[in-house]
Amino acid sequence: MQTDYLSEPAIFHKNLIFHFTNPDAALNIIKTLKFKAGRLITTNDVRENLLYQQFQFIDSKMMEVLKYQCFTFSFSSNYQRADSDILFYGYRKPRMWAQYANNSSGICLVIDKSLFLKAIGKLSSKYDYCFDDNIAYEEKLPDFTTSRHVKNDVATYQKDLFFTKHLDWRDENEYRVVIISHEEQFNVGINLEGTNCFVKGLIMGPLFPYKAELIYRLNKSGLMEKICLYNSTAKYEGVNILHWPKDIAINYISSIL
Repeated sequence: MQTDYLSEPAIFHKNLIFHFTNPDAALNIIKTLKFKAGRLITTNDVRENLLYQQFQFIDSKMMEVLKYQCFTFSFSSNYQRADSDILFYGYRKPRMWAQYANNSSGICLVIDKSLFLKAIGKLSSKYDYCFDDNIAYEEKLPDFTTSRHVKNDVATYQKDLFFTKHLDWRDENEYRVVIISHEEQFNVGINLEGTNCFVKGLIMGPLFPYKAELIYRLNKSGLMEKICLYNSTAKYEGVNILHWPKDIAINYISSIL
């Protein structure tokens, strides 16, 4: 039975995180039923994808770990200012839709953080470390060359390496999971199947082109009963839920026969 998480009172939103992606990647997640991590070197933060090159004395082994064995999952999260009772929702971000969801033609995944971390825990035999935290945004970034001495201990310096970004990124309100794998190909993905599916909703952007196929594949996989489908409004002020639009799936099936 579907639960409309986004219509619940704000207190129930605190455990939700949001992942924006382009339309082809979104469809591939549903086709394969896998949610895959990305490499640190593929992020859009030059500090990270150049592997912190300003830290000249990081030894070669550390650089190899960062380049080949470091994988990330990035999310936008809800937040509440200290001086306000208003909850700011992670999926109502026009710039995130533009930058990460291909100009509003992609999808935003609504994810239960607790269930997601449990799913990652089931893959613990494939990695050495798993860190998760909210990103801290600073005007002056950590400078390892002045007072730090980093060798191979990524666990000790995880906050400075993986969870601190320049203040200009602050509106993303990012929550991140970092995996240091002992395999160079940590690409098995987190399985969406099972009774405790961590994806609780899919918000389709106003220009999402694969609506019929997405619904068809959700129905075929059995996930339609577990995942709520939403249309995002053009003003990004909220979402409209779709309740079992089987007619669209049937029309899609007819078109490919």
